[in-house]
Amino acid sequence: MFKNYETFCTFITNIFNQVENNIELNAIEVTGYTRRDIDEFIYQCVTADYIVNVYVYRDANGNPHFDKIGKPTFLLLAIRS
Repeated sequence: MFKNYETFCTFITNIFNQVENNIELNAIEVTGYTRRDIDEFIYQCVTADYIVNVYVYRDANGNPHFDKIGKPTFLLLAIRS
């Protein structure tokens, strides 16, 4: 999925910037990545409490879905620890 550490950092920065700008989670786009890649990354971030105020679940096909509980926010301190 990621060619190197720099592409990984660019990917997560792009997603977190869109989360902070109040973009709908299902509308976040990152060039070069599929909807499934993006949704899976967001799902993992929410379950690890890196992104808060979002409820996530998987449907019968294993696809992640998101419901806002409040304004989605990422916790920078959680990533550093």
